[in-house]
Amino acid sequence: MIRYLSYIKTTVELPADLFKALKVKAALESRSLKDLMTEIFREALGKTPTPAPKRRKVALPVVDCPTARSLRTRHFAKGVEVLVSR
Repeated sequence: MIRYLSYIKTTVELPADLFKALKVKAALESRSLKDLMTEIFREALGKTPTPAPKRRKVALPVVDCPTARSLRTRHFAKGVEVLVSR
């Protein structure tokens, strides 16, 4: 069974000084307030984070397009010409 992380929005009333302290801590750690509070709640409840689902890799088809290749070559050559002439 694959478990996906889902979030629920809610409103929590916090004392202003506690909110400011959380914002400062999140900023100092370069984290979002949401991530910081989620970690704090998980630690308080003794729960570990649910791992994100693994993504399946998809093999994309490779298409040979001589027209595109020649255009790329011409544009590259023109770019080199412009750079060299400077």
